[in-house]
Amino acid sequence: MGYESKDLQGKNISELVHPSDLVFVMRELRSASSNESNINIVCRFRRKSGEYIYVELRGHVYEGEIGKRTRCIVMSGREKKLGRISISDMLYPDSEESWAKISPEGLFLFNDTSSERIFGINSKDMYATSLFDFVAAEHKERVRHSLKVVFAAPPYTDIHNLDLVLPNKDRIQVHIRVYNDCESIPRYFYCQIKLLMNKFGEKYAISTNTLSEFESMFKNGNVFDFMERDNFGSFYYEINQLKVQNNGLKEQLSFLLNDSDKYSDDKKKGHSSTVSSSRSKTDSSEFPLDYSYLPDHPYNRQQDVPSFLCRLFE
Repeated sequence: MGYESKDLQGKNISELVHPSDLVFVMRELRSASSNESNINIVCRFRRKSGEYIYVELRGHVYEGEIGKRTRCIVMSGREKKLGRISISDMLYPDSEESWAKISPEGLFLFNDTSSERIFGINSKDMYATSLFDFVAAEHKERVRHSLKVVFAAPPYTDIHNLDLVLPNKDRIQVHIRVYNDCESIPRYFYCQIKLLMNKFGEKYAISTNTLSEFESMFKNGNVFDFMERDNFGSFYYEINQLKVQNNGLKEQLSFLLNDSDKYSDDKKKGHSSTVSSSRSKTDSSEFPLDYSYLPDHPYNRQQDVPSFLCRLFE
């Protein structure tokens, strides 16, 4: 951080934590108790040079003897390095896909909720399991080689037509793009897992296009550019806003799909005029659609990007 020990003694944490993160940090510290699990906070912290870096703080509350109102919090901290994934390298999302974060050895560190549709296991239960627990025996060496390749040569590698064996012995086939976050010594990889064939033998076509059209929206094309900004917006507020926006998009999509199905069915029955008037009435009053999130862009698929970010930080 650049400080000598004596530089920090007697200072309040409010002088060091980014103003936008301070409310969250103080709320976490004040609500913590010695009976609960350890404190785990990620916030922006000011270095002596004046710049802010992300720091991960972990600690525990210690209380004095019964009858004495002494209380302190002991924490250790380390810099939270910001990864990099180029938006031009990311494959377009498909209906049957999930995201995961794994260690260079293949250990699952995070799975989004969509992983349950592919692996048949709750995302929380997949934590600390290994990718190799699912990889078919004849493909394990190929996966090991791919992880070694992306470790030494970022930014990504593709694992094609990979057979996975689920706990119930069902067999599926997936395509995995493994992203190296471009650090000198990678701490973890991000995996975009796309379903190619389900346990019933049904095949899925996946998109081979990338999200390069969105490159201008991000600083140097880095999908994590919003974390690098030293603005006064709250990181936690921004993530929650992305989640809220994503839920709104899901509701709109569900409404449009249901309404489209109803329109097709009624048209076959010869009631197209009635349905058209009903659709107009519904669109304008019962479910006003919000297009404010769509900037002037030829494809208008920015919802894919917030969806990806929300999955990473669920």
